[in-house]
Amino acid sequence: MTDTYIVSGGKNTIKKDKQAILDYTFNWTDWLVLAGADTISTHTITVETGLVKVASNIIDANRRVQAFISSPSGEAGKTYKVTCQIVTPGGRTEERVIYIKLVEDR
Repeated sequence: MTDTYIVSGGKNTIKKDKQAILDYTFNWTDWLVLAGADTISTHTITVETGLVKVASNIIDANRRVQAFISSPSGEAGKTYKVTCQIVTPGGRTEERVIYIKLVEDR
């Protein structure tokens, strides 16, 4: 099963089954519009030890970042930090954080 979570801002905690590989979407649209209709040129996804970034890419007209995360060595009951940092062609840099709490068979 694949779940998609759209993160628009703030620090959110999401429960994830330890065995699942899920995609998480960081939605930068509102922030980019306020920043003068800028877009995302590059991004970096950083995960704490216990999680693995399987893949990530920029989607939806360079306004959102999608990251696929697995947890091969993560511990059920523990919460892990995932950071998405973007850079825009206009020179802006920003980051957002989500927290993933691993559970057994959600």
